[in-house]
Amino acid sequence: MKQKSIFIFLFVILTNLFADGNYLNQKFHYISEYATVIISKDYIEFDTGKEKGQFLEFPKFDMFKGEKRNYIILNCTIEEDFILTLLYKTGKNFYRYSEWEEQYSKVSNKLHSSAALQAFQTVKTSSYITETDKFNEEIEYTPHGSLFNRANNPWAVSETAKEKYIIIAPRKYRVEGFSYAPINYLVFLNGFVCADKDYLYEQNSRARKIRISYNDVTFDIELQDIGNYQSIKLPSPIDPLLNTEIKIEILDSYKGSKYSDIVISGIYYLDAVLKD
Repeated sequence: MKQKSIFIFLFVILTNLFADGNYLNQKFHYISEYATVIISKDYIEFDTGKEKGQFLEFPKFDMFKGEKRNYIILNCTIEEDFILTLLYKTGKNFYRYSEWEEQYSKVSNKLHSSAALQAFQTVKTSSYITETDKFNEEIEYTPHGSLFNRANNPWAVSETAKEKYIIIAPRKYRVEGFSYAPINYLVFLNGFVCADKDYLYEQNSRARKIRISYNDVTFDIELQDIGNYQSIKLPSPIDPLLNTEIKIEILDSYKGSKYSDIVISGIYYLDAVLKD
């Protein structure tokens, strides 16, 4: 089949309805059970109680510095469904730089009975950074064969690497009898996004120009230099049931203030169940 190439050199088209803080004082529902969260300027209210603190807006991402822990607030709107995610460090994180990813949503698309951001499965990386910490333990900055989300270490690749790509696929267990919405967007979490050490975002380089390839489609696009969710509209949809492999190549980067390694923290898609 002849390859279809689409070259886009404009800024990525975003659908971040709540990117200016308009999600404050609104109730969001936890995606897998009956629980809610409300974020205000002075507290986060969970079903278990309120945590006092201070809401902070930054160009890279919003944060809430609470009495117990620091949270990074991620948010976007995709196909009318509103997604809100809290990132924070707990004592149960398996990897050194992984964090707890707690996702909430508001399903407004009338065709969807449920919706959430699902991380892609990592199939392969061209290369990744490793380092040894002060305890002589090796840290691998790659999600390996795991989900490409913040439950794992981010992907970091050397600026000097000859090839800088990651291959991902929507591999997930599916329940028979349900219909799933096609994948129309890729959602990127660019840079080193870490609530426990938020300064790592600016210290490390971030992906700028990338090339996306799948099936007979190839196109270039420019990511914004933000650590919030940013969505890319695909030229043609991907069937979430076909395990389609998607190749993401880094062509250029935003320079870090301290390190030249290029970091991406996650890539997701809207996983929506269609109504009967």
